[in-house]
Amino acid sequence: MNAIIDYYNRYDEDSRLDRDNYHRTEFLVTLKLLEPYLEPGGSILDIGAGTGRYSCYYAGLGHSVTALDLTPRHVEAIRDKAARLKLEDRLSAVEGDALDLGRFADASFDAVLCMGPLYHLADHGSRNTCIKECLRVLKPGGLLAAAYVNRTGEYLYRVMCNPQVLLEEPPALSFAAGGGISGGCFVSLSPVEVEELIHSFPVVKKEHAATDGISAIMLDTVNNMNPVLYEQWLQLMLLTNRSCDSLGSSLHNLYIACKK
Repeated sequence: MNAIIDYYNRYDEDSRLDRDNYHRTEFLVTLKLLEPYLEPGGSILDIGAGTGRYSCYYAGLGHSVTALDLTPRHVEAIRDKAARLKLEDRLSAVEGDALDLGRFADASFDAVLCMGPLYHLADHGSRNTCIKECLRVLKPGGLLAAAYVNRTGEYLYRVMCNPQVLLEEPPALSFAAGGGISGGCFVSLSPVEVEELIHSFPVVKKEHAATDGISAIMLDTVNNMNPVLYEQWLQLMLLTNRSCDSLGSSLHNLYIACKK
């Protein structure tokens, strides 16, 4: 866990979902995917909340949001934003671990957003514990949204950044054992692995979709789009992001389910 905190103490998480067209794509597509499933005024637990991009957005819409993050400076950032945006009555932030949600009672929330933990949980046991805890605190019929880094998309992104990866980490070697390690404190998973993980629990699948599609490997093109072109790009992402090819090549994906 210290490696994760050390990473985010150095990384500018606050601007990650808003720094350019590419990064905005993940955020905006995620909002569109969640929109049909979140009832107005519901209670939301945002696990791995970062600096509160989703927490602040949903609190601003009138939801009651509890944000939890492992990194102390992220928690302070969310509290500062809540005060600045006058959202203290609807947004609270606590420091904590996604593997232990013991501070929250069973069936406490209408929705649980697990938007960061699966990026970092390197073994099946910890991922299983995370999803189990998410569902424990979720009301029956409540919504679980789990984001993850897609293995093939992550490899394609690294090749785009540095083609030498094809020689240093040949595809046959990278994928032969099922892989999963993206480097540092990050973990990548395949869509099949995520479906198997979440389907082992009593849930009803609602969506499994790409949130940035091929945007990561078209980084410069997407970032150079003017507002009119970028709006059309977003429409393309929303029209294609449930297809198998988009799901398989996207850097970031989102799985949405309801608790039985």
